[in-house]
Amino acid sequence: MGITKAGVAVTAINAEFAEPDEIKTAIEKSVGFIFGTPDH
Repeated sequence: MGITKAGVAVTAINAEFAEPDEIKTAIEKSVGFIFGTPDH
């Protein structure tokens, strides 16, 4: 992850399996967020 090399704290969540409240809480605690998809 390039972001972690830049010294940014990262919390990775697999949104496919996470509960909506887990995602909501993580976003509420964050300064910013990025949603991405894996390359297949």
